Order: sequence, then structure tokens, then C-alpha cells
Amino acid sequence: MRQEELKEFEKWNQEGEVSSSSDPELAGLFELTKKCELRVDTVKAWRELSLSLAVAKPTLNWLKVAAAITLIALVSVTIFFQITSQVKLVSHVGSSDRETHILPDGSTITLAIGSQVIYDPAFEDRSIELVGTAYFDVVKKKNTFSIATKDANIHVLGTSFLVDSNDDELTVSVASGIVSVQVRNHSQQVTKGEIIYYQSSSNKLTKENDRLGNSLVWKTRTFQFDETPLAEVILLLEKEFDREVKISNEALNRCTVSGQFKTDDLEVILDQISIVLNATYSIKKQQYLISGTGC
Repeated sequence: MRQEELKEFEKWNQEGEVSSSSDPELAGLFELTKKCELRVDTVKAWRELSLSLAVAKPTLNWLKVAAAITLIALVSVTIFFQITSQVKLVSHVGSSDRETHILPDGSTITLAIGSQVIYDPAFEDRSIELVGTAYFDVVKKKNTFSIATKDANIHVLGTSFLVDSNDDELTVSVASGIVSVQVRNHSQQVTKGEIIYYQSSSNKLTKENDRLGNSLVWKTRTFQFDETPLAEVILLLEKEFDREVKISNEALNRCTVSGQFKTDDLEVILDQISIVLNATYSIKKQQYLISGTGC
């Protein structure tokens, strides 16, 4: 609307009539509006508004349901990620033989190559899972230190011991302190100088004295023999060095060996045994053959 028209309209509004000098079209429109009477049925209008609101309510309810479902889904996802983030465990796998790791409580473990331990990084309950062979030197605390293997649960307070859990057999050798071993329906306490053997196929648990301490030789690398039959010596050497050792003469089996060998070299031990037994040994395709007249 132009400025002149705006002033004219304000003048009409004040005088309540149309000036004869005004625009004929605007004057006609003004006269027409004066003849119109606006009648509003308020009752009818309110009824129609109420009906429209009543129809709209279910839509509002569905929106609430959708919002609630979305909220639940978001909370569930949040909880899931919180839980999964809490179960990130620490895992150590022995990449070399006798690999040592320090646990959060100050205890140490020495792992055989290929063996594995798994535990919660917080380590509040001092529990650990073992697959394979490991030597434990456990720091004494108020709560127990627990080890779970495929077949057994082992509990200690503070002690040093070796656990060999492979295939069908479990061996627990104690260097110090007391170790509690629970296997199926068996439960045994093992003390220093004792060793437990368990075979899962027969569910048989036996305990023996380890007078010479050779059950710990994997960790100590100290071989002790006291008039030990050569056949037993060879079995121990084959196990610890993963080499095959044979004899050329059955009479050699009547010979015994005494002495201590602290070494990680099989040939150093064979050299000493050969001198004592007046024998010799040769190597062929990773197999050692001891030759001699025997005893």
C-alpha cells in the first residue's frame, strides 16, 4: 500500500465513512465490508476442536512409545559397550622359553614357549588362567592367588611352584609354601619337595616326594642325580631338551649316575656322563646315541 493510500485509510477509520475524494475501488470495498456480518458459532467451533484433539491423542501416545523404545535401545547399547570394555583381559604368550612377566600384585610368572596366561588387568581377585607350563613365584597377600587350568583349580597364599598343564596330564611341583590343588572330586595339599600328578583320562591323582628336585628342573636348570639309573636320566634329558637319546648296548641300563649338572646344554651333560661310564656318544639327525660296554 502506498503512503498516500495508508493516510487515506487512517482518515476513513477515524471518520467512519468514505470520502468522496477517495479511490472509488477502495471506497466500494469498504462499503461492502460494512454490509458483512461475521457470525461465529463458538459452541460448534469448540466441539470441532475437541474432536480434533481427541483424534490427535493416539499419535501423541505413539510418539511417546517410539521415544521410550529409542531411549531403551540407547541405554542398552551404552551398557553393552561398558560391559565389553570391562572384559578386555591381559594375555601373555611365551615367545621364548622361560619368559618372565611381573603381575600387578608383584608376583612373577615364568612361561614356557607357546604357553599362555590370561587375567583381568585390575587383578583384584588375583585369579589367572593357564594353558601350558609356567613357574609361579607368588607374593603373599591377604587374599588367595588362584590358577585355573583345563582340569584343575590351584589356590595359594604365598609360594613358589611349577604348573605343567598339557594334553591329558597335570603336574604341580612345589618349591616353597603350601599349594592346594582341586581336580574334579579330588583335593590335595602339596608342600615343598612334593609333586602331584593328575591324568584326566583315568581321573587319577597321585602325590610323590621329589627328593632331588628334578621336577623343577625346567625352571632351575639344575639336574640332580644320586645313583639314578641311566634309563631314568635319559627320560629326563629327553623331556627337558626335546631330543632323542638312545643307547647302543642294553648293559648300559644297569649303570647309575650321580652328580649335579647346572646347565642348559645337553651335550655338556652327555660329556660328563660319558666320562663317568667310560662311554662315548655320537649325533646323527638330531638323535644322540650313547655307546659303551655297560655296567
